[in-house]
Amino acid sequence: FPDVSALSQFTLRVRTTQPTFAGFKFGFYPAPGGSFSTGYKADFNATTAWSNVALPFNKFSSATSAATGEPTKTCEKDPTVCPSSETLAGLNELDIWAEGHAGDVTLDVAWIKAE
Repeated sequence: FPDVSALSQFTLRVRTTQPTFAGFKFGFYPAPGGSFSTGYKADFNATTAWSNVALPFNKFSSATSAATGEPTKTCEKDPTVCPSSETLAGLNELDIWAEGHAGDVTLDVAWIKAE
């Protein structure tokens, strides 16, 4: 992956057939073999129309619940859980999750980019 440390956010172009589903998360991992416990996640919502979803890097947290994926600490309140420049320079994996909420899940992804 390219070094994204000089940028400020990921943007996803997405749509869903289940706009009431509230468990979408986008995650990234800094090293090979990463897992939910070593990565960073941020929540996002999708609509039935194609739309761009901006996820600023300062909305991601490395402290998330293994059961729900929800943050146990936020970057806003605890900077130690924010992605560092070194992390953003060495990304290895991107993931989209649907977790922590019951319901049907459909998500179409046109593209993902760092800006």
